[in-house]
Amino acid sequence: MWPLTLTAEGYRDTIVNVPVNAFQRSDITVYMVKKTTPPDDTSHLPEPPALYPNPASSVIYALLPEEVTGSVNVSIFNQAGETMIYYDTEIYKDIPAQIDISRLSAGTYVAVFFNGKKNKSCMGRFIVIK
Repeated sequence: MWPLTLTAEGYRDTIVNVPVNAFQRSDITVYMVKKTTPPDDTSHLPEPPALYPNPASSVIYALLPEEVTGSVNVSIFNQAGETMIYYDTEIYKDIPAQIDISRLSAGTYVAVFFNGKKNKSCMGRFIVIK
């Protein structure tokens, strides 16, 4: 194992332990995390979506804040950060979007809604029970 320290301006240092065999190629992919400071004023952030029923087993409904509605990308992630559901749809103000979660196993998930045209997003957590 070789410990590699990766540094990039504006990003947190990342240390990766890489197994290396003599005279063989070793590929790695490193995802750097940007250095950020939390904003002092969070009043500009969208409200989280209303996700219900929560917990659920087959369908959840998402009522999004107005600034996120429109042409929206819906992404559902499991606790390991893996994308479980990913699609684009149109979500209207004051009309809950229906999301089919019947193929998800029991557990906790994060739903992220992103409107690329408005560059606005919101996220919420929900629980799947079987």
